[in-house]
Amino acid sequence: MPLPGTSEFKERKNGHWNREKTESRREVETFGEANKFEYNNLPKTQQDMLRLYFYLDSSQTAELDAVCNKYNRMYQGKPMDFARTHFLEDEKDREEVLRALGNSMKLERKLYPNHVNLELQEKKIQDIEADAAAKIDGDKGVQRDFEVNARRSLGAKVRLALLGDAEATAFYNFNPKAPESDKTALRTADDLLKVYEADLEAKVEEIKSGAKLESDTK
Repeated sequence: MPLPGTSEFKERKNGHWNREKTESRREVETFGEANKFEYNNLPKTQQDMLRLYFYLDSSQTAELDAVCNKYNRMYQGKPMDFARTHFLEDEKDREEVLRALGNSMKLERKLYPNHVNLELQEKKIQDIEADAAAKIDGDKGVQRDFEVNARRSLGAKVRLALLGDAEATAFYNFNPKAPESDKTALRTADDLLKVYEADLEAKVEEIKSGAKLESDTK
C-alpha cells in the first residue's frame, strides 16, 4: 500500500472512489472483523500518526485501542480500499472518532496540554522538510513524496517528542530535564531539530546514491 499523501496513494484513492461512484460490476472486498485495525499491528508510521492526530501518549493502550475500535465500527461493511485509504487520513472521520470517544469515555488526550510546544516549532519543522526535499533531483512529485514520507516517519516522531510522548522522547533521547551527566540527551527543541535536519540530509544522500524512498519505519 503506498504511503498516504503520496501521489501514488492519491491516484489509487481517486481511482477506487471513481469506481465506487460508478458502481463497478465487480465484487468489492468489504472491510470487516477479519481485517480490522489493531494498534499493535499497525505499521510504525500509522501508530505514530494516530498518536499525533489524537494527542495520545504511547502508554495509553486503552485509548489507542478505543480509537482503532471506533474506526472498525465506522468502516464495517465499506469497501476495503475505502477503509485503507481513509483510515486516519480523512479529517471528518477523525473528528467523528474524537467526538464519539469524547462523549462515551471522556477520552484523555494526555499530550494535548503540550500542543503549544509543537505549534511554536511547526513552521521550523516544515521548513526543514521542504529544504531537504528540494535537494532531491527529479520532478516535483518525487520531492513531494519525500516530504510526505519525512513528515510521516521521522517527522512524526519529532513532533511527538515535542509533545512529550514517551516512545518518541526515548527514541531521540529528548529530555529538557536531563542531568548534566547525560551527554547524549537533547535538551532543547533546537537540539532536536538539528538532529532531525541531519537525519533528513542523510536520507537525501541515500536517495542520491540510488536508494528508494522508504514507506515505513520499523
